[in-house]
Amino acid sequence: MKTQLTTTTKAPRRSTKDEARDAFIHHIGSARELVAMLARHLDDHLGVAPDEMNWANAGDAAHLVELLKQAARGCNLIAEE
Repeated sequence: MKTQLTTTTKAPRRSTKDEARDAFIHHIGSARELVAMLARHLDDHLGVAPDEMNWANAGDAAHLVELLKQAARGCNLIAEE
């Protein structure tokens, strides 16, 4: 009786570099989606009608500007203030 040898082939292990690249591409896509949502929200004046704007809305807009500046600084797009 002959014994048949079976070999199993494993899928090649993905390199850490490949995994990092895929994660980077995923995060860039997520960032693009967030930027697009923010752009639409800004185009809609943060959802506030012109005749309903008040100082609280101005504060919300100022806070948003600070958050966006923080993100831009994190990308080295603008200098620290």
